[in-house]
Amino acid sequence: KKPVGSLERSLIERIRRLAALKEMPMSHVAGRAGISRSSMWEVMSGNASPTLDWVQRVAEVLDVAPLELLVSPSPSE
Repeated sequence: KKPVGSLERSLIERIRRLAALKEMPMSHVAGRAGISRSSMWEVMSGNASPTLDWVQRVAEVLDVAPLELLVSPSPSE
């Protein structure tokens, strides 16, 4: 298992926060994105790196631009 980098940690945190704000369980995000629950779990637990397609699909479900999931939040967020 490779260590999760800061970009991946930021991505995971942003996805968790946005899903929580929308009261959307991860299984629902995965289903609507067409991603298997096991793939979602692997990425969200830091065991796998997401592909750009994966990021785009999750961003669409969370109604944000893919770049928003990859950019660290500003201190005011």
